[in-house]
Amino acid sequence: RDASTAAPSSSALSPARAGSRSIDDGLRSVTSCVELVAEVRWAEFRTPVTRGEATLTGPGGATLRTRVADGVVRFDCPEDWRACRLSVDHPGAESASVDISVPMSEPRIVELVPRHAIAGCVTRADSGAPIRGAEAEATSARPSPFGAVETDGGGRFLLPVEEPGKQTLLVVAEGFAPQWVDIDVRRAGETRVAIELDDAFEVLVHVTDDDGQPLHGARVTPRSGSGSISFFDHRFSVITDGAGRAMVPRVSRRSPPKLWVSCVGYVARSDLQPEVPDGVRRGELSVVLDRATGDPRAVEGRVTDTRGRPLEGITLRWRSSSTVHFGPRGVENPGDVAVTADDGSYRFDFLDDDGEGVLSVGGRGYAPQILWHAVSGPSPNPARHDFQLELGHWLGGIVRDENGAPVAGASLRIAPRHVDLRVNPENGATTETDDEGRFLVDGLPDSQMSMEIDPPPGRSFSVCVPPNPLELDRSIELVLRDRGEIRGRVVDAMSGDPVAEFSVQYQPMGRGMWDQRARHFDDPHGRFRWASVDRSYSAGIRVHAEGYATAELDPVVPFRSGEEGEVEIALRRARTVRGRVARESDGLPLAAVRVVAGVWRFPGEMDWSQWFWTSMRNYQERRTDEQGEFEFEDDGETSLFIIHSGYRRVVVWAAEMERQIDRAGRVDIALRPGVTLRGALSAEWTFDGASIGLSFVHDSAKAGYPMETPYGYDRLSADGSFVWPDLGPGRYELTVIRRGAGLDRRYYRTVDIEEDDRTIEFTTKEGSLTLAGRLVDAQGRPLDGYVLYLRPENSRGVTAQSCFIDAGREGRFIFEDLGPGVYSLDARVWNQSRFDFPSITLSSDLEKDLVLESPR
Repeated sequence: RDASTAAPSSSALSPARAGSRSIDDGLRSVTSCVELVAEVRWAEFRTPVTRGEATLTGPGGATLRTRVADGVVRFDCPEDWRACRLSVDHPGAESASVDISVPMSEPRIVELVPRHAIAGCVTRADSGAPIRGAEAEATSARPSPFGAVETDGGGRFLLPVEEPGKQTLLVVAEGFAPQWVDIDVRRAGETRVAIELDDAFEVLVHVTDDDGQPLHGARVTPRSGSGSISFFDHRFSVITDGAGRAMVPRVSRRSPPKLWVSCVGYVARSDLQPEVPDGVRRGELSVVLDRATGDPRAVEGRVTDTRGRPLEGITLRWRSSSTVHFGPRGVENPGDVAVTADDGSYRFDFLDDDGEGVLSVGGRGYAPQILWHAVSGPSPNPARHDFQLELGHWLGGIVRDENGAPVAGASLRIAPRHVDLRVNPENGATTETDDEGRFLVDGLPDSQMSMEIDPPPGRSFSVCVPPNPLELDRSIELVLRDRGEIRGRVVDAMSGDPVAEFSVQYQPMGRGMWDQRARHFDDPHGRFRWASVDRSYSAGIRVHAEGYATAELDPVVPFRSGEEGEVEIALRRARTVRGRVARESDGLPLAAVRVVAGVWRFPGEMDWSQWFWTSMRNYQERRTDEQGEFEFEDDGETSLFIIHSGYRRVVVWAAEMERQIDRAGRVDIALRPGVTLRGALSAEWTFDGASIGLSFVHDSAKAGYPMETPYGYDRLSADGSFVWPDLGPGRYELTVIRRGAGLDRRYYRTVDIEEDDRTIEFTTKEGSLTLAGRLVDAQGRPLDGYVLYLRPENSRGVTAQSCFIDAGREGRFIFEDLGPGVYSLDARVWNQSRFDFPSITLSSDLEKDLVLESPR
């Protein structure tokens, strides 16, 4: 390593270590003390708070400090402190305090209100009806201390989370298959999620050996979750009895999971998927396990530096899909570990039925590497994977608050993008700032890095947004901003007079994540104050008052504490509009029709998937009664969205509402039967794990993107057939997602639908040509985390493709089964940027690198 990239000395950046705090020096001479004990718990849930900092303030401002431990704080309090004030700070809650008299007759209780929570709605996947009594629980490495919470009669639940971070939410209900949802709780307030539960059946599994003898003690585990959070969760395992039988309960009928069957001394199987016909509540599955030969699979190799010198003591970790799963404590069974010998050699020996895994290597200041799709071999002829490690890069710096004071004990996690440090701890770094707020990490890879920062226990800051991109081999300064507040005044839009009684909801980080725990205000001047909000991002506020239409203000920039200013919200009087939904053919009323009313944020765009409510404000959802009737509040900007099985979906935009409402203040909706699109996928690969989605394509365009209305996704059947009912005339785009063996590829096909049902054939093969290459930056370094879209310039009726370039592929991409012609190509980063490349004319196989001059 040359001098320009060498890590600074310890005198420049001292090693990170956790700071500690104790009683003030002025109180060390106190000798006559009494013990003061207080209980700290979560409000409403009454469960103990497990962390935080408590401060006891006595006469003259003298203070004692201690940490919260298992819901209790203890102080040795001077006897002459007759009146004290106990304050408790927690990074995931509003601060709370109580007055205390010394001596105490009994322990006092301090209750904290959580700042972070998951709010959701649980419904039936088949009908959309809410499910009462479903249980929701956070099961990640940072679980909620509140345990499980139940849904109410509307299927709603509120699950507090002690601190932000990645959560895996598990939802279970009697008679339904469990559902896992991956959530990143980063925002204050509530993170919203909608969950649909599938009808469940049970499967009786018969496990035998290759001689037909039943196997006792075999473990049968259904695959849990979906997509990127799919895993085998052993909490749902069942064990076979003496007859080799095991009953697997609550299996999804719509998306039956694969089963993993294992037994000591036998080769496990993870490719088993039960199928049960409609109307049957129990299925059966017979499984035969082959005896393990005793000849393990193996991986070996050698690790050297860039000069070919062997590296001793380097850690390697092998993980396969059958040996790694997530449970309530995060990663369970973290894989096999090997350490290089003095000649740099290593070897893994194991029974592995997958034959493929993830092999990571790192240690001692060298840049780590990950081989994502490593293969193993039989022990006599093991697969060989050699590694050449470069010296790692470093990153140091200091963390300060807004006043310039160093922040000790802040936690930093630094890793390449798309790398989970829970799974691959060798490929990043976790550290804390020292007493001077400094940190230093070494051995980082030359990759696109990301950083997450958590404040020290007992302190509360806004979310810190690190530099993007994060440049290595340098020192940086990070500033943790104090939390702020939103202040405002609510007035009548017509008269300008203050509205004295109202409630306010807070929406951190923009659209779609409203805090349902509205705060009530009663002020003759119409003023309110919402304290301790995140100042790193703009926010939205929603104001409710009786007799007025709900008003929203977005974006709102929170004020710093002590900063002057306020926002003004003008409320308009609302009206109640009644309506009726009936069949167009005979005028008969339709009951249980889903009616959604709200102000659509993006005129001209529409989303019929389960998430479309996140794009509304003043969201109202109703079901028609037996007479087909409903009502909603209209503020002059409200649109209606009508959804009912067997019928075309209807939108009445706000601009059309006045023409639709009659003199009696009613709006009548007539529904027509929907059109059905049927088809079959033709491809030269199996459809296992593939899914298909549908979107309505609008004629207009925005920023180069077609404006589409997603209808959601469904799993492809074994024969590749698909059915999409309840459609109206127009142009649609079908999307097929193919995953497996590290592949994430999508195929697109447009189709026009008129008044009649239509049947099509969707082929993924337009020819035999291939376009391949690498995605690199201007210096030739490979890029990952991008999606490449390849479309024929005349794409009507022709299949287009996209592929995701994930980490570990050295930026490589490949498009296959293409026909000759002119193609447009672009690279996209989710929710960030789009980069267009010049058109490509394809007449033969082509190998071509794509260069992004300014990647993000």
